[in-house]
Amino acid sequence: MQKTRIHTAFQSGFTIVEILVVVSIMIVVLSVLVGGFAQYSYRQIYVGYVSDIRDQVSETRQRTLASYQDTVYGVYVGTSTIEFFQGTTPVAGATNNTIVTIPPHMTATTSFSDTNWYITFARITGGASATGTITFEDTRINASTTFTIYASGLVE
Repeated sequence: MQKTRIHTAFQSGFTIVEILVVVSIMIVVLSVLVGGFAQYSYRQIYVGYVSDIRDQVSETRQRTLASYQDTVYGVYVGTSTIEFFQGTTPVAGATNNTIVTIPPHMTATTSFSDTNWYITFARITGGASATGTITFEDTRINASTTFTIYASGLVE
């Protein structure tokens, strides 16, 4: 008697081609997710930085209005730093200045009405010595934010 073999159409396991296709799809999905998370992270850092600067400008005005240490305060926007100073004119890098470094992927530019790179706030009224804008740009996320400083000293 002769034995007959029955050949089944089902075999267990995966072929190398199937495994490569799945791994390739996983790599593409992972790279998209990582890129998205990086952009989200950069955006959050930018928003936080700009918000902190806006708050610091408002606080500088409030210090002047409160006659803190019996003087006026101002904001100087340089090429690599933003300095919050005491007195009527800035001394870049002074020890009593609050110095905030502008990150290398960002720029800060001003367009003040008196062509200076700084403004001061007046005691009692809080009015600004000049009107104009401070603009921040981030090249990593292609974002831009502009603050307007009005004659009243308010920042919007």
